[in-house]
Amino acid sequence: MKIIFVGVHNKPNTPPLHSSTKTGKIVDKIADAFLNHEIVKTNLFDVDLFPKSTKERRLLKIDFVNRMGNVSNDIVVLLGAEVHRNTPQNSLGAKKIIKIAHPASTVYHRSKEQTVEYIQNAVKQIKEALWQSQ
Repeated sequence: MKIIFVGVHNKPNTPPLHSSTKTGKIVDKIADAFLNHEIVKTNLFDVDLFPKSTKERRLLKIDFVNRMGNVSNDIVVLLGAEVHRNTPQNSLGAKKIIKIAHPASTVYHRSKEQTVEYIQNAVKQIKEALWQSQ
């Protein structure tokens, strides 16, 4: 069973949710709690800038579903409201979809304690999903 983290779009010249980015560092800390699982980091929109047109977003959503393939045994973690709204969840068929706030909305300008709390909450939700999937 894979744990798949889904961000919004790529940063130029970096893979999705790369460890050099603030969000990537937070995702890495969450993923550290699941060393026995394959971790996949991807973005809903496989482009460097947020797509502005509805048509482009619609095409990129189709591309996302095709890139994801069969995730029926996996847990998908959607990062942020934009990803929550735009991910074609019914088309994924994931075992479990978890929606958490994007780290940028809650962690970047907060205290270290709030960052730890965010990570612990995300880990708890994923652990519950793993337990329920057994």
